[in-house]
Amino acid sequence: MKPAARVSIVIPVLDAEALLGDCLESISRQSYPHEQIEVILADGGSSDGTLRVANRWKEGRRIALRVVANPRRIAEFGKAEALKVATGEFIALVDADNRVRDPDWMITALTGLELFPDAFGFESCYLPIPGGSALNNYLTACLHISDPLAWAAAIPPREIADITVKGKRFRKHLVSPGYPCGANGFVYRRAVLEPFVGGETFEEAVVPMTIARSSRAFIVTADGVGVEHHHVGSTREFLRKRSKIALKSHTRRQERDTWIDWTGARLYWAALTHMMIVWPLAYSLVMAVRRRSALWLLHAPIGFVSAWFYLFCWIRIRVGNRRAW
Repeated sequence: MKPAARVSIVIPVLDAEALLGDCLESISRQSYPHEQIEVILADGGSSDGTLRVANRWKEGRRIALRVVANPRRIAEFGKAEALKVATGEFIALVDADNRVRDPDWMITALTGLELFPDAFGFESCYLPIPGGSALNNYLTACLHISDPLAWAAAIPPREIADITVKGKRFRKHLVSPGYPCGANGFVYRRAVLEPFVGGETFEEAVVPMTIARSSRAFIVTADGVGVEHHHVGSTREFLRKRSKIALKSHTRRQERDTWIDWTGARLYWAALTHMMIVWPLAYSLVMAVRRRSALWLLHAPIGFVSAWFYLFCWIRIRVGNRRAW
């Protein structure tokens, strides 16, 4: 039997005391050999009990845990610092607000990458949280891309093959540079990340775009296997995160191409239609019936609010000449 490959799980943290414990516990329930897992926390200078939670968790574990400093505080800089010391043949990006549901998640991810050796990574599904808020489950489990405008603008992956192994259905997808992926349970082959290791920042939406620009890029998914993503608890928190995302996106686009630059007119069409609400209202009704999920009824109001809020953020950023870093 081939020995298990080493896996590095990278988690950027900043004042994540309330969520980190559940995240780490879900990792400890993995059936993958624990001695082949290392967890690397990139701490942005937490002032709460984040590191106390981590230190308590690692006691008596066979999973190695280390903490690296992230003086720039922003998650993308923390991931870059963690990758510099990661020793795994595979790199999994997990956020503190993620919880891995399936104990076989890591085994499934690596099985998928073995079945499709030309795929650069495994993309986790975002699963609805039992008892979670309707808003959070709509943004994550319905959209996967946790933003109605980004979801509408993105170029969806195209499924080109599938294989069922031991009851799990694996799907191979061709991805475009205009599809953002790479976070919240995404598992990379370390070999494809080598050109990006050692840099100042590691931006998950830029790395897959760069890979897809240079060659035909493939990812693997497995039906129903992934993470619960505690993205937001309220509309106010959602808008606060959108404000940060808008600023980060503006800063990136001043420095380099981003996935948005590969979507053509889709972004402007998405913004225009959501501002007028008629199209997303019709679409949300159709999807609610087709998917048999009332969560889709949130698509129209959240898309409408997002479109106008992004316009407000864009004006504020341009007038104030603001940057994320």
